[in-house]
Amino acid sequence: MRVCDEVGDKYRFGFNGQEKVNEISGMGNHNTAEFWEYDTRLGRRWNVGPKSNRSISNYATFANNPNLFVDPLGDTVWIYKYFHKPSHGYNYLQTHKVEYRDKWLFSEDGVRLKTISDPYLREVLTTLNNLQDISIEAGKKINDLISDIKPHIIANLDSDPEYSKDYEGMGNYNRSIVRKDFSSGTFTKWNKNEVSEFYTPEASLGHEMSHAFNRAFNKFRNAIIYNAWNTGKFAEDEWDAVNFSNQILYNQSILFNNKLNLITEYGGVAIPESEYISPSNNDIPNR
Repeated sequence: MRVCDEVGDKYRFGFNGQEKVNEISGMGNHNTAEFWEYDTRLGRRWNVGPKSNRSISNYATFANNPNLFVDPLGDTVWIYKYFHKPSHGYNYLQTHKVEYRDKWLFSEDGVRLKTISDPYLREVLTTLNNLQDISIEAGKKINDLISDIKPHIIANLDSDPEYSKDYEGMGNYNRSIVRKDFSSGTFTKWNKNEVSEFYTPEASLGHEMSHAFNRAFNKFRNAIIYNAWNTGKFAEDEWDAVNFSNQILYNQSILFNNKLNLITEYGGVAIPESEYISPSNNDIPNR
């Protein structure tokens, strides 16, 4: 076997930083990682991926896009969440890339952040974690977005001119849209300071995450609803988001013994009886 010898292969590591296994398929044609065996000629793993994804084959690697994604262990695709700093002075945020997973934040190179100094990051981290603690469905939606191969971004849009100029149509309110600069993926604008008086931070971010989830997995309903005065309009998907927010408000009322009023209308339009879904006790995690 020739590995890193003077004549043939002088370097033991190959694509994605993985160690070459030259005795299997010839020099440089086979790499190994902790959870995979990878054929560099086919761009496919030998074994089924340990983390399945509904969008791609279990034999695919790098979500079929090695130019955009990395996978150092061979067990998952890195999906970066972009959070925008509300003020300057935090060097690790200059790239605007912080990943949310395992209920914590990680730098672009995958290093777990020891402390979260930025107040906006702390707000988003706390609210996302609270959502998973108080709602089973919220946990499922968030984890599906994390494991999706498409990029999903949460941003403090008002304080970031670079992104505000690209998303001027989003206005000053929390909302979630399909990214204009990606063929897929979502862009969620959320700021705790813009939460309506009828929502808690968790119900507000949950509302936007419902939109992001529905857009990501082709569940978004585009039919337009007009209010009685024709002064405003919104997509029918708002009913799904409002129902999800009500479930979160209901869960918080039960878990914390603090009665919160449920939302009965959106944009000046009462929730139609055909759209209203009563909150369920089955969504509350075991205490």
